[in-house]
Amino acid sequence: MKLLSALKNNQRFLEYLGRLFWSKGNKSFFSSSGEYNYASNDIGRTLRDIVIMVIFLSYVIAYLVSSNNFQSDYYKTDTGVFTNISFKWNGIHDYVFKDGVGKQYDVKRLSSSNAEIFYKGKKIGTTNMVYIYRLSGKMVVGNVSFSKNGYIPDMKKIDLEKILTGKYNKSTEVEIETRKKEIDKLEHEIDSLNTKVYENVDMAKKIFKDIKIDYDKAIIKPREEQTIIERIIVSIKDALTKGNNMGYFGLFANLIANDRVSEQSLLNLYKLIKENNDILNNLRNNNGELCSLFDFKKYEHIQDALLRLSKWRKVNQFMREIPSNQKRLIWNNGYYIDNLKDQSQFLTDTINKVSADSNLSRTFLSKISAAKTKEDIIDSLSKLTNVKPWNFDFWLKKLNMSKNVYVTWSSKEKNQIICIVTTYKTIKEIAYMTNWCITRSSSYFKDYSKNGFQCILYDFNYPNTSNNSVIGFSLNDKKDRYKITSCYNKSDNSSNLPDEFTNCSERNRLWYSSFNIKPEYIKVNLAKAALKFDNTFLKVLKDQTLKPIRTFLNKPVISKFIDFYDSDNY
Repeated sequence: MKLLSALKNNQRFLEYLGRLFWSKGNKSFFSSSGEYNYASNDIGRTLRDIVIMVIFLSYVIAYLVSSNNFQSDYYKTDTGVFTNISFKWNGIHDYVFKDGVGKQYDVKRLSSSNAEIFYKGKKIGTTNMVYIYRLSGKMVVGNVSFSKNGYIPDMKKIDLEKILTGKYNKSTEVEIETRKKEIDKLEHEIDSLNTKVYENVDMAKKIFKDIKIDYDKAIIKPREEQTIIERIIVSIKDALTKGNNMGYFGLFANLIANDRVSEQSLLNLYKLIKENNDILNNLRNNNGELCSLFDFKKYEHIQDALLRLSKWRKVNQFMREIPSNQKRLIWNNGYYIDNLKDQSQFLTDTINKVSADSNLSRTFLSKISAAKTKEDIIDSLSKLTNVKPWNFDFWLKKLNMSKNVYVTWSSKEKNQIICIVTTYKTIKEIAYMTNWCITRSSSYFKDYSKNGFQCILYDFNYPNTSNNSVIGFSLNDKKDRYKITSCYNKSDNSSNLPDEFTNCSERNRLWYSSFNIKPEYIKVNLAKAALKFDNTFLKVLKDQTLKPIRTFLNKPVISKFIDFYDSDNY
């Protein structure tokens, strides 16, 4: 302090150093001739003063360094945002703060535990160097620390002046945070898309190479010299380029090369992708699991997934209108809760039906708050949408009365029915509750039944809300007429018939990709079938002429039955 006093009062610095180290009392360490007077040296006092001097010089050096350089520390706002606030010394007791937006603040210490914060000469807050307070006394920022190897969250830039003066509120903070996340997401998406484009073009080239097509040469060929496949490639490439969606090129290349999909079908699929582009992150497979378009290899499966997504959009929108207490009974994180996935098709169909009708919607929403369980909601949806009765007697009568449907087996005891359906129009009527592609397109129906028949199992042991209550299966193998070539449940998820209907048990199911239905479950009486499919057969029988009978038997449906069952004895 003596040294500081000497500096402050502009006294001789050397003289006071000498007095400090070598003098006794007020005697000068200089002799009358100006020489040093070593005789007056006090060793003990000198050592003490040296120690004091070292400490002082260390403090001075630290101050000089710190007063020129800001040091950063971690803080957390009362709204949960982490930030950095920098500081440096500005005198023995005072500091300068700097926030994330570059504003500087003077901090004047009043005591060991209290200091005032000034901005442009105006007092705006107080601090104890750990917490920062508004003038009202409310703590708005607090110092935090993290372990050496611990996780350090992202630091956000805050405006300390606005926080302390009340001009900066939580909504503003949240908005800034949201916008930053959006920017980060967009930057990530751009990087991801750039990578995906290159990867997908390379993937497409490899796929086309496998079918003996040189992509680079194909796209520069004159149109008149291009093959049909090359024209499709160019058409899809141009459409994707125009829409800045070349990241899907590998996906379409696979459909062109391996699934042999037509140009128009591919363009329709691309249109469907664009329509649902904003919600593709919610795409799900038949099991209700989140997935990507690239997880599907067939056109049919991609189309089905996108159509499910379109229906999901409507369901998700309607769910926003349902009170939160009831919503959580059936809906969680953008999809049905786990134990309702088996009823996904029923729920999607009924909710879409309710949401599309303003009267039904008002009725449902007015009563939904009274629902205490998921069963209450399902029951309400079922009653409002007038779903047909789900029982053996009703459906056996309906199927027997339906044109172009033949019941091959039924059991009241087992509560099950198996039937054959021969026309697209009919399957739309009796399988309306399914998500099968054969109920949406006649061409799909023809493909699945072209060499045999499309069959349906109605299983009333399951509720009508269950995806396993209706199973469709095809028998269209030319060499083995009883071989099940495809099998799907109500939600269009790949499935199996119950073991009692097939030659395969649960024990060896994993070892077989396909198996046969037992013949007794699809037995057909040709005479009854003829009467079922064409009432004019009664007139033919009355005529008792061979020619009309032969003509009748050559009709497509009857002929198909005869060809299919020609080795059986009836």
